[in-house]
Amino acid sequence: LVVPCHRVVAADGLGGFSAAGGTALKRRLLALERGESLDAF
Repeated sequence: LVVPCHRVVAADGLGGFSAAGGTALKRRLLALERGESLDAF
């Protein structure tokens, strides 16, 4: 089973993200997967 690291969330919130862009990028990737517009970001 392979889970992209941006999809791993903490029990009490978003959790971290070590890639360039940090949690802001993680939020954008999750929004993109939900089919949300990225215009708000």
